[in-house]
Amino acid sequence: MKQQVNLYVEELRPRKVVLPAGMIAVVWLLGLLVMLAVGGWMSLRAASAVDDLEAARETRDQLVSRVEQVKERLASRKVSAGLLERQSQLRGELDRA
Repeated sequence: MKQQVNLYVEELRPRKVVLPAGMIAVVWLLGLLVMLAVGGWMSLRAASAVDDLEAARETRDQLVSRVEQVKERLASRKVSAGLLERQSQLRGELDRA
């Protein structure tokens, strides 16, 4: 004797699972890995920026020191009276010409 099952009844139809639990876990895991990778990459970029900033500050300090040295040397220069006299003579010659 054969028995037939009516699959058109809602209760007997197989249920379709949209997202199985394993697939949801894989998606969460991939999301976590992507966030960790992005965080690591940003951390490396920040460390590189800090190194660049330190190098720039060191260069700035060297330049400030050099500017101070040049200012001191410039302040210590004295105007030569002979050069001023020669300059005025040459200007007088140019005015007459």
